[in-house]
Amino acid sequence: MNLRQIANAATQTINPNMPVIVKKFAGYSSAAGGKVTSVYEDIFVEAQIQPVDSFKTQHLQGYAQGGVYKAFYLNGDFTGLSRGKGSDLIIAGNETYEVIDQPEGWALTAGWTKVIGCRQ
Repeated sequence: MNLRQIANAATQTINPNMPVIVKKFAGYSSAAGGKVTSVYEDIFVEAQIQPVDSFKTQHLQGYAQGGVYKAFYLNGDFTGLSRGKGSDLIIAGNETYEVIDQPEGWALTAGWTKVIGCRQ
């Protein structure tokens, strides 16, 4: 039973799901001049986006006091999203969030993953 899907049906009336792009880090590319750039795989998905309260953010590794944090509830298996060097990104509207935590991964049993991102 996917309880998140049931809850999401109710919360969408107040906070609609939003299309996002998960930019999954795929490595580095080197140009002829030696410039190294990050390469990403774009995955288009809908997300329920919610704020993260300040108490929870203080316990995140790499916490930035002035940062804006959001929780992204993503349908599908995103348990492999990376944090740190070569971090994955989430594009929501015109804002970019770096994935910094993955507190819940229920993809195998319920079909969804929760990740926390910090606005860049």
